[in-house]
Amino acid sequence: MAIEIQYGNEVVVLPGKAAKAASTAEKSDLAVLIALLSDASLCHGYDPSGSVRELALASMCTEDEVRAAVAFWRGAGVLSVSAGKQKKASAAQRVKQPEPEVQTAPKSEASGAVLLKKTDELPKYTTAELGDLLEARPDTAALLQECQNLFGKLFSTHEVNIVLGLTDYLGLDTEYVLILVTHYCQYCKNLDKKPSLRGLEKLAISLYDRGITDMEALQQELLREEELQRTESKLRSLFGIGARALTAKEKRMFSDWLHTYKFDMEMITLAFEVGADASTDVNVSYVNSILSRWHAEEIRTPADVLAEKEAHDAKRAKGKAAEQSGSFDTDDFFDAAMRKSLGDNYDKIMHKE
Repeated sequence: MAIEIQYGNEVVVLPGKAAKAASTAEKSDLAVLIALLSDASLCHGYDPSGSVRELALASMCTEDEVRAAVAFWRGAGVLSVSAGKQKKASAAQRVKQPEPEVQTAPKSEASGAVLLKKTDELPKYTTAELGDLLEARPDTAALLQECQNLFGKLFSTHEVNIVLGLTDYLGLDTEYVLILVTHYCQYCKNLDKKPSLRGLEKLAISLYDRGITDMEALQQELLREEELQRTESKLRSLFGIGARALTAKEKRMFSDWLHTYKFDMEMITLAFEVGADASTDVNVSYVNSILSRWHAEEIRTPADVLAEKEAHDAKRAKGKAAEQSGSFDTDDFFDAAMRKSLGDNYDKIMHKE
């Protein structure tokens, strides 16, 4: 017996590099790639900092998952995104067609530095080139040594190229990279998950495409992440999520509550209770609608919530009173109309003895 591929009228051509990277790809990564390969029109107008709704709908993924997937395949050398004219090129927009090799020039007698040809693709240094580069750049050599210590292993040439991609391709300084690697490895340890260079690269590219490229921005982002992690167990318990991984949508909403809306757990719990009073199906999206409205209406404290409830109850009571008053007025109007219509026969017809 043999497997026969039923191509039909449509064929999707899969780049060879995609097949090699598929083992480390997530379900959403594969869905986005297949969507792009199936419909070339989805490749136009991609902007990682803007809306990617069409691609998200086509792949049945969230917009955050789309951005992460594009970053993953770009890092694997499967995708490139051309720079737009209207905006400053992001990391995903700087990739051009691969060049055969990164060329090195002789060492400068004055500085002893290896003069590398500047490229717009991820670095592909050979073993020999890496030896010269690390000899000329002790800070980079120290960074690689510390990264290996944090990962607990010696890096292959390919893995060294990934780390150098963060400095030579994205232009991140060594201190930034070291802090990012430390955070990433600790994050994986907390989840009892083995860190990978591909995961680190994906995180770095995602941060770059969001404009988080300097130390101050990185530290602020890491503080937000730490706050979310501290609160995550409480949120999981509140919504009965359990130990499963949070979805991209849940992560985004939780981050909005804490960082954009700046609500604490007391207000989040109160929003959950308000939702529970109104419906038996209280989920993250339902509570998000409540907190979004509170944020828009500047309801910041439990006292504000109570005041809003009292105002709502008073308005409702006033409406009921007006409705009852309106019914009496209607009866009087009807009676007057009947008197006018029946004249002297009103009493005889309306008040039968």
